[in-house]
Amino acid sequence: ENLKGWFTADGMTYLYNNDLAHFSDHFWATVDPYRLPGITVDTTPRADGAGASKYGTRNWVGGVTLQTNGAAGMDLAPYGSTLTGKKSWFMFEDEVVGLGAGIACSGTAPVETIIENRRLGSSTAALVVDGASQPPLMGWSKTVTNAGWAALTNAGGYYFPGGATVKLARTARKGSWSQINTGGSTSSHTRNYLTLCFDHGVQPHAAGYAYVLLPNFSASQTASY
Repeated sequence: ENLKGWFTADGMTYLYNNDLAHFSDHFWATVDPYRLPGITVDTTPRADGAGASKYGTRNWVGGVTLQTNGAAGMDLAPYGSTLTGKKSWFMFEDEVVGLGAGIACSGTAPVETIIENRRLGSSTAALVVDGASQPPLMGWSKTVTNAGWAALTNAGGYYFPGGATVKLARTARKGSWSQINTGGSTSSHTRNYLTLCFDHGVQPHAAGYAYVLLPNFSASQTASY
């Protein structure tokens, strides 16, 4: 199973809220495996099952929690890649601060950090960036420079300290369970996704990122934050 689960151990962030079907409504059969929320990824194409059952080469990953506060981090060095970096998360009562530092890679493919890749319950789920509503069209994409914040209906808000260049996209993705699970159903499913990501470019050196995830925040709440 999970023949394309290459990056699930590289910082994937699971946001659970009232959208209880998010990860069960054919999510794994249709999500872009190179754009799982929370990961920092070398987008070099990988073969099915590559890296399965392999241990990481770094000694440090973990976290600590105290009631509603917590911290987690990892020394990132994915299997089969020259990508390295430090990823940290700081969890408070209603926010998660994501930080990345020392991101480097000598490969020839772009390196990205995926802020969000949310399965949309409808293609018209509203995305607002710095107070401006974005088009609800599938196949739409845009790069926003100096973005301060964004908010997505049924997910939450995203704050970018100091401003950031963020890539946005709405994508309809088609897939079947047989593509990721041996013996899975060959029936095709299509689901809509909204992606926000940082593009670190090709062969980054000492790259970093910062964002704050605000679960269930509306656009007005995010603007106030």
